[in-house]
Amino acid sequence: MTIGAGPQVTGQLIGDAYAVQHPGRPERRAIQSVCVHAINLCVRFERAVPENTLQDLMRTALRHPDWWQVLDLPRPIGGYNVGEILADPDPLTRGCAVQSWSEDIWATYRPHLRMILIGGQPVGTCRSPGHAHEDSG
Repeated sequence: MTIGAGPQVTGQLIGDAYAVQHPGRPERRAIQSVCVHAINLCVRFERAVPENTLQDLMRTALRHPDWWQVLDLPRPIGGYNVGEILADPDPLTRGCAVQSWSEDIWATYRPHLRMILIGGQPVGTCRSPGHAHEDSG
């Protein structure tokens, strides 16, 4: 599903951003959901992983509860509300707003980069060469 004519904004991006913005109570299913979707946002924004690989990554992460971590995040998470964004009737501005919203949410998670795990390794330790960001922590 593509939401707008602007940047390539998919239903996966919206689902990932929404899930990590609304983490719920710290119980197994909520922790699993947040971590799996945080992994997706991380590899999207930190490694520029292609969209078509995210579903396989999610399935793998679901089979590895050792990858799931409780993250102590400030509230609120992000400064935008998805309902306001999706109500925008203009596909171009809506697509740009979804991109900005998801990046804003990732900015809240980014300081916890070393706790977001893939294959038992922090994703922050294995980004592609030449990435502009430095690890926090």
